[in-house]
Amino acid sequence: MKITKSQLKQIIMEELNETHYALGPLSVDVPDQYVMEKLAQVVDPIADVYNDLATPEEQETFEENLVKEIDEYVQQWRQQRGEEM
Repeated sequence: MKITKSQLKQIIMEELNETHYALGPLSVDVPDQYVMEKLAQVVDPIADVYNDLATPEEQETFEENLVKEIDEYVQQWRQQRGEEM
């Protein structure tokens, strides 16, 4: 199954909402334009890699590892900002 860049953005935003943002949900429809432009620079290549994977198993492994990597970065960034964990 191929995933579109828009679908990948939605998946990432949902994961961030569910896992990391206790202050309230992020809006995928009305985000800060600058932030979304920067996010697109990251998400577009990720979607390309995902779509190049040959099997659903590879895609699932990719998704799982991507979420783990995002989680680790978010935790690191929160620590750098001095937020409580």
